Amino acid sequence: MNGSPNDRPEGGTVLGIDTETLQLMDEQRGDTSREEFVRRALPKTALFDRFRRRGVRRLFVKHLALNDNDKNQIYISPSLDGMANLLRGRLSEGSGSASSTRAGSSPGRPKMVLHLDWVWITADDREVTAPNIKLIHYFQYPEARLSGFLSGCTDPPDSLRKRQLGRYGQRTLLFGTDGERVFGHVIAGPPGSGIPDIPGLLSSPVSTILLEAHLGGGGDDRRAAPGTHRAMASLCGTQR
Repeated sequence: MNGSPNDRPEGGTVLGIDTETLQLMDEQRGDTSREEFVRRALPKTALFDRFRRRGVRRLFVKHLALNDNDKNQIYISPSLDGMANLLRGRLSEGSGSASSTRAGSSPGRPKMVLHLDWVWITADDREVTAPNIKLIHYFQYPEARLSGFLSGCTDPPDSLRKRQLGRYGQRTLLFGTDGERVFGHVIAGPPGSGIPDIPGLLSSPVSTILLEAHLGGGGDDRRAAPGTHRAMASLCGTQR
């Protein structure tokens, strides 16, 4: 007899995902059927595994605005507080900067620059170094913005180019560190596509514009049935 997804035994799976993970997804799916929610979330869940395998346990997520691009940089947080310790970069002083149009500007105060060892994870799971990425704290705004994410990179995310924005819908940046390197990826759908369903996101205490997903520890993630991540990885078709 065929029952609804919610009538299935507690120990069962849907599309290879174990019961505990499904329960976490149920908290976010609202009126969407469990099967439909899982199908839509599969590529993003596979991305979690790509970060987890690289030692990332705390994943930051930002849904990008139109002005988050290579010309205007990407706004991450109001300061480097917290981020500098989390991302383990190298701090240096930049040039002085001031704005004549913003209240609270600090004329002549040098910018602080956090140089990052950043690696882009491509759609086919390759690693591409982005040697010139840095997080710059502009005191006069105040804002910390990600900069240089295309410079010197042989295969950067095309969806971060201002001149290419018309080719994509909503874009989402994911990044996290293994304690030394920072790994990043951009989910970008076709024109007209909305914000992707990403399970398990929480508000970040580091920045009000960031969300977080906690990926757990160890290589034998107990929330996934054996072979689940391999199956999901084969379905992962996100664009960079």
